[in-house]
Amino acid sequence: MRSSRVWLMLCLGGAFLWAQRLYRLELKQAYVPSASSGTDSIDLVLRIRHTGGSGPADTLASSNFPFFYNFSVLDMGGARVIHERKFSAVTRPAYYDGITYPFTLARVNVTVRRKLGYVPPGDELVSDPAWDTILGLRVPLRACGPDDSSIVVWDTTNLTVLNSLLQNLKPRIQERVSDTLRLCPPLTNLLWATNTSYNRTLTCEGQPENFQFVRQGPGVPVDSFVVWVQRNPPVGLQGSLQLPITQVAGTDTFRFQLTFSAADTYHVWVEGIDRKCGCRIRSLRHGIRVLPRPPVLPISGPDTVYAGGSYTYSLPSLPNPYTYSGFFWCLRVTGSGPNCTSTIAQAHTFTFPTTPSPSPERVDTVGVVYTVSGNPCSQLSYKLVVVRSCPPSPRGQAVARPRGVCRGQRAALSLEGAAPYDSLHWEVWKSSTWVPVASGLGATSSLYLTPPLPSDSIYRARLYLGPCTLYSAPDTVRVSTNVIDRGFTGLSPNPACAGDTVFLDAYGPGVWYTPDGQGTFLDTLDPQGEYIPASADAGQTIQLCWVIRSQDLGFCRAPGTDTLCLQLAVNASTAQGSFTVPPGADTLCAGGLTAPLGAQILSGTGGQWLTDNGRGTFRPSNNDPNARYNADPADAGKWIHLTWRVFGTCGSADYTDSVYVQSGQAVSIEGPTQLCENAPLVLRALPATGFDSLLWFRGDAASVVAGGLPSRNHPAYVGEGPFYDPGRLPPGDTAFTLYGATGSCESFATLRVTILPAPTALFDAAPRITTMNNPTITFTNQSQGATSYVWNFGDLNQPDVDSTPNPTFSYSAPGTYTVVLLARNDQGCADFYVCTNCIQVLPRKVFLPSAFSPNGDGKNDVFRPLPIEERFYFTRLEVYDRWGQVVFAADNLPAWDGRASDGRPLDPGTYSYRAIILVPNEGLITHTGIVHLVR
Repeated sequence: MRSSRVWLMLCLGGAFLWAQRLYRLELKQAYVPSASSGTDSIDLVLRIRHTGGSGPADTLASSNFPFFYNFSVLDMGGARVIHERKFSAVTRPAYYDGITYPFTLARVNVTVRRKLGYVPPGDELVSDPAWDTILGLRVPLRACGPDDSSIVVWDTTNLTVLNSLLQNLKPRIQERVSDTLRLCPPLTNLLWATNTSYNRTLTCEGQPENFQFVRQGPGVPVDSFVVWVQRNPPVGLQGSLQLPITQVAGTDTFRFQLTFSAADTYHVWVEGIDRKCGCRIRSLRHGIRVLPRPPVLPISGPDTVYAGGSYTYSLPSLPNPYTYSGFFWCLRVTGSGPNCTSTIAQAHTFTFPTTPSPSPERVDTVGVVYTVSGNPCSQLSYKLVVVRSCPPSPRGQAVARPRGVCRGQRAALSLEGAAPYDSLHWEVWKSSTWVPVASGLGATSSLYLTPPLPSDSIYRARLYLGPCTLYSAPDTVRVSTNVIDRGFTGLSPNPACAGDTVFLDAYGPGVWYTPDGQGTFLDTLDPQGEYIPASADAGQTIQLCWVIRSQDLGFCRAPGTDTLCLQLAVNASTAQGSFTVPPGADTLCAGGLTAPLGAQILSGTGGQWLTDNGRGTFRPSNNDPNARYNADPADAGKWIHLTWRVFGTCGSADYTDSVYVQSGQAVSIEGPTQLCENAPLVLRALPATGFDSLLWFRGDAASVVAGGLPSRNHPAYVGEGPFYDPGRLPPGDTAFTLYGATGSCESFATLRVTILPAPTALFDAAPRITTMNNPTITFTNQSQGATSYVWNFGDLNQPDVDSTPNPTFSYSAPGTYTVVLLARNDQGCADFYVCTNCIQVLPRKVFLPSAFSPNGDGKNDVFRPLPIEERFYFTRLEVYDRWGQVVFAADNLPAWDGRASDGRPLDPGTYSYRAIILVPNEGLITHTGIVHLVR
């Protein structure tokens, strides 16, 4: 409620009291809506009645009866007197007259008299004749709504300070009644219609239901509506619904529609809203029971069919004890309505028509509405079916494997690339027509033809797909009498020495093979290939064979030519040598060199280094017996085979040993290359694991190596481990080197970091402690090295930030505030300064002088609250003499000139005062004290 407290002085008039009557004063309000869209009002009535005591009716003396009202909702400036009771002539039939005139505070001084022996009723404004209405006001409203109230409250404090004429009445005012009125006009009722086609009490889930209600009765018609739905028993409101609500033309009848998605019992009601004030009224709750539908069951049947075909669709069986009670099967063809059949069958066969023609396909719908025993609600299940025209031929490809066969061999055909089909049979082209194959008939995708085969023939597959008959692309089985020519004519030299190269001479397709030799064929598919006998072949006669390949078995060929072999006599080699990796040299790092390998030629003409799995090289050459193997990084983590081959006058000899190339990792540094000096710097080794040691050094790798072996005793050593924190560094460039070692493998990584200068944020503020009389603070920026600033003064009512270097800021309310300064330089570095509980703003102080001299000299002639330039909403000043009598009282920034309320100058002396001031954002401030009147 928007409220403020304002004085309204109302007076009850009369003479001296006749008897010891007891009284009750009452403030009463009633809402008065406007006839159009104008401003609504309230009727505010001040009335009095006798509540006890003895004696005849008496007359009330005149006095001030102050009360408070919230001026944010009542416009007293626009109030009019609608009822005032004054004394009438005895001869008139009514003892009270009512008049209406504009209302001002100055004119409210009402006298009410009740004649001795008066017999009621005489007061027509109230229904109770025991009441006398003193004053009736019609007051325009500044605001209305369910959250607004008009509150009129007696000021019981000031009621204790009464005119001396009423001192004898004060003890007999037994009760003072205030009043609070919610500022909502009376609204029309909302009633449910009794039409049986609306507002049903039973329905099925998912079924739209129609509701109708009537706006009826006296009051302001509501002009907007909200529908509410709640489950019963309540499990929480499902929420208000902004539904389309239609009004029946020319009536106060309204309709809307609801669909309930879940089975349960619900309450539905309508809430009407007066848009002018936002006030609401609700209809009675309407109960409705929503029954569940049977579960949605899938329809079984093909998803894709062909036009002209018949297909069966069905529903699954229900679990006991449920049974189906009826079906309504429907087929809806695209472009036409459904064709439905009522049945008790759980399955139904549909024939999909050929029109409209699928181009290339159309989508039809198979649906069924079914009911289950014991449930009046039905359920719908449907299935979308793609209807296609019969696909064109060819469908797939008949493939002969092999396409060419010998007459005495078996042939085969297979159907490849065909989309799904129902069945097939094979056909052969004979005498200008296609006839079924006499042998191999069947619904399989492969056809096998057994010899003897006829001459070249064309075959195809005939496919059946629903009502469609399709054909594959044909293929030809070619029957040939040609024989592939194969032979093995010789080998040279023969005999040969172990290690020599034997040249082979064959023709036709084939592959080289030896059933008993240990040597090597240089190219197993080359008819003019080469064979190198192994030392294990020495002293033996071995067979070298030219064998037909498996892919050539389908070709015609002469019998006995599949495997052609010749014999080779192998003599021992005259070459002899030795090679063993030197002790301790069998391990090296990737990129490193072995020790000299130290091979020997004991008998022979020369030698050569070989490796069958290494990627490295031999230095200085691969013919030097003392060469060193230089491992390639690709060799890391492998055993590399090193072979020393010795050549003799007859043959050669191989001597093989192995070395292991360690998988030592190369280390790197993860970290920034540029950083502000006040930001934390942490360097990280990558990878962080897999090393025997990780050492950090200040400087680049060249300077570290020049300073000696990397160790903890190195002069540039600064730390170890996967992380290094160098602490805060001064501006400039700094290099860091990381040394990583694994076994005998080591690596270095260097990172150069540029440290940027950072600003220093600092400020002072004055004053640090102030009051709301002067809430402005001056901030002095003491930052160093900054070019831009952002201030946050901690006032939530003024959240905007300031970017000026030395700002001033005025706080909006008393409190303790924390101030934050962000300082940033041109290089992007920043610093914060947080001043916690930096500023304390105390409540406003009001100054009233301790003395004044109303002598007309223009100096201190009046006594008033200072400073007067403050625009307070309300100020009241009361002055009392030494006996506690009010000698001066006034509102709205008053000033006392030393005179009494009747205008006579008061004597010099000491007076007490009370000042009540309403300050924005601070509320009421009450100030009491003593002032000296000097003349």
